[in-house]
Amino acid sequence: ELADGIISLEVRPPQPNLLDFGDTARFLVIPRDRDGDSVPAAVVWRTPDDSVITIIDSAAGLVVGNRPAVGGRVQAALGDWHHET
Repeated sequence: ELADGIISLEVRPPQPNLLDFGDTARFLVIPRDRDGDSVPAAVVWRTPDDSVITIIDSAAGLVVGNRPAVGGRVQAALGDWHHET
């Protein structure tokens, strides 16, 4: 259990998943409970390498590309747990 009955985070990256310089995209996350139902949770988005992608709204999953046609790593975090995509 991750927090408050949540057992998983279903992460949905934007399509296409490569961004050009200055392009914005939104990552989506659906926290799930034991029954597979979606539940509300304060998930925060972060990146281990902001030279490729910058998180411009960590609560909403909004990112901007910092280099042409590259993919970067983005993490959905809930407490001490994170899911990387």
